[in-house]
Amino acid sequence: MDARRWVDILIPQLYQEIGNSFNPFEGNLSIWSQFRGKSKLVIGIGFYKFGDPTYPAFQNTQELVNQFDLVRKNNYTVGTSIYNTSSILANKIGITDKLADLYKANVLMPFAGREVAAAPTTPTNLALNGNELSWSGGGSNVRYAVYYFSSLTAEGELIEVTRSTKATVTKAGYYCVSAVNVDNVESKATNPIEKK
Repeated sequence: MDARRWVDILIPQLYQEIGNSFNPFEGNLSIWSQFRGKSKLVIGIGFYKFGDPTYPAFQNTQELVNQFDLVRKNNYTVGTSIYNTSSILANKIGITDKLADLYKANVLMPFAGREVAAAPTTPTNLALNGNELSWSGGGSNVRYAVYYFSSLTAEGELIEVTRSTKATVTKAGYYCVSAVNVDNVESKATNPIEKK
């Protein structure tokens, strides 16, 4: 039996600051990324430290922004978790306001676990007629994620998840669509189409 398939999700508690001389956030992120095996990696953030005077490195919200940036840019992480809820309610130094800003974008819940449903296929025939984006797809248990990009080099924005094969789009830029099955496994996206 392959022991590397026993664990679906790892949530290491990376509760130190970036640049800590003994236990740096970025160093631990690298180690967990390297040794995660086949598991999905969700990074635990020490939210309780923000605004607590016994932790000098956690007296501004920029540390949280920097930690989120490192996690987001890491190819092996699928998200973050926050410890603990009482700290969220306390909102010391406005940290919960900053968290709300960091979590404001819509995202798909990442797939984590064992696949049961058939993998979704990439939608086809992506077309744009005025403000109506349409595509072909199949399957009764498939949803579609519609993404917007202001340019081909910009980071994408999830604008809608729908069971329909049509969406109304209004902003100039680029759009693509992926299929998502009931396990939250996402297909590759279509090639982008431009709206002028």
